[in-house]
Amino acid sequence: MLSALILENFKAFGGRRTIPIRPLTLIFGPNSAGKSAILQSLLLLKQTMDSSASYAPLQPRGELVDLGTFEDMLHRHDRSRTMEVCPLFSIPHDDWPVFEPRTITGASNSPYGMGLRIQSNEAGGMDLANAAFYIEDHSQPAFRLTASSEALTPSHPFGTSKMVKNRRDSSRGQEIWEEQSIAPWRPISEAAIYLDDVEVDANAAGWRRFIDWCFGDDVEDEMGPDIVRDALPAAFQNSKLLLTSLEVTDAHDWPQPALEEMFFSDGDTDDDADFAPPLGTFAKEISAGLRDLLRGLLYIGPLRDFPERHYLFSGAEPIHVGTTGQLTVDLLFNRPDLVDQVNAVLGRFKISYRIAVQKLRDESGKVSDVFTLQVVDQRSGVAVSLRDVGFGISQVLPVLVQTLLAENNTVLIEQPELHLHPRLQAELADVFIESALGDRKNTFLIETHSEHLILRIMRRLRETSRGTLPEGMPELRPDDVSIIYVHPMEDGSGSIPLVMDLDEEGDLLTAWPNGFFEEGFHERFA
Repeated sequence: MLSALILENFKAFGGRRTIPIRPLTLIFGPNSAGKSAILQSLLLLKQTMDSSASYAPLQPRGELVDLGTFEDMLHRHDRSRTMEVCPLFSIPHDDWPVFEPRTITGASNSPYGMGLRIQSNEAGGMDLANAAFYIEDHSQPAFRLTASSEALTPSHPFGTSKMVKNRRDSSRGQEIWEEQSIAPWRPISEAAIYLDDVEVDANAAGWRRFIDWCFGDDVEDEMGPDIVRDALPAAFQNSKLLLTSLEVTDAHDWPQPALEEMFFSDGDTDDDADFAPPLGTFAKEISAGLRDLLRGLLYIGPLRDFPERHYLFSGAEPIHVGTTGQLTVDLLFNRPDLVDQVNAVLGRFKISYRIAVQKLRDESGKVSDVFTLQVVDQRSGVAVSLRDVGFGISQVLPVLVQTLLAENNTVLIEQPELHLHPRLQAELADVFIESALGDRKNTFLIETHSEHLILRIMRRLRETSRGTLPEGMPELRPDDVSIIYVHPMEDGSGSIPLVMDLDEEGDLLTAWPNGFFEEGFHERFA
């Protein structure tokens, strides 16, 4: 599950900013402040993962998002800056496929992260400077891995080491090669497995967290940060980590067998050995966790498709509605149960209409693949095309379908309240609450201008605290909600994400900046 997002020098966000993510994350702020950039950073990573350009550090232009050039993405278009995008996420204990970590705090879902640090190159493009790996601490990575220029060369993704080539050709090496063939940022993730042609840059506290992660209570107390700082950089200088032994200064009381086990497999470098050491395994599994997170990321943009009078079933069986809701009709055509669920929600909204899929027949009377999406007035029984009713239903329909369909996904939505009556905007908040905290366990990042969404969330917090929730509504607590206000600095230096905390009564602990949401007051008493 996504727990935070680190952005550094990405679009409106100069410097390093950490944005907490909860099951319900609402992003507010003035126009052009940078709200959409938060969602775009995740779409950028997903687009890069899905791209066929294996050795491109990032793919800023594609079907999900068009961010222009690397310079366009850089804060203030300053090519001297280095950009980083890093999702932090939890990996359940049972989902570590190879290596069983000891969690530092005793929790089985401590946050981990893999961030990409991108820099300009002399040709005017961008290079992958390094990959940063995080263990619990958001403020700084535990270590960074940097593939050498040789390792980044497409013809030599593993460098030129004969040992690495043999390992890749061995049965175990081929297995990992295939596992990683769809990994994001292959040069880093592949090189990290073998730790050949990879440089390690680690801070003392970060290495301590990694050693704790590997060994837990097996590490002696006297192995403090000073020992880590003094001994490890000396051992790993020039960073050819795939060695047959690990030399550590005798003056330090290191558990030598444990360290050798940490970085090697029984000190054995034979082709048939289970050769992935924990550092490489950690990098591999974090990369796999990030890949799984991005695979489960769904996005609905700020404008949904205009309804049509007739549709032709594409034959597809989509699992999401698409960025403009274009696949919504195919889902409803295929899934009568989904139509029933949508109508149940519309009934809760107290809308006297229901959705119906009307399949048309050809001249021979056979049911064809042409169909219409109708809105039936339950008071009169009259059915009309979705195109003949207000725009609000067609705009919210993809949002409802995706929210009802998603399960254990990260769902990004821009302006879900588009063309909706204020009361329906509040009702929509309940749909998000149920999808996030009910059985489906989704995480929502919602960029919005709707005061009514936040008012309903505040109300449900208050009702949870007082024990007056409506029947069937999941309990909602402050830790389930993240309210982010993107605040543009007055000096034009960029924007900062302000966290607007709520208490158990649903009250904001800090006031909205610049009188946000106070327009009604000002207009009334001006």
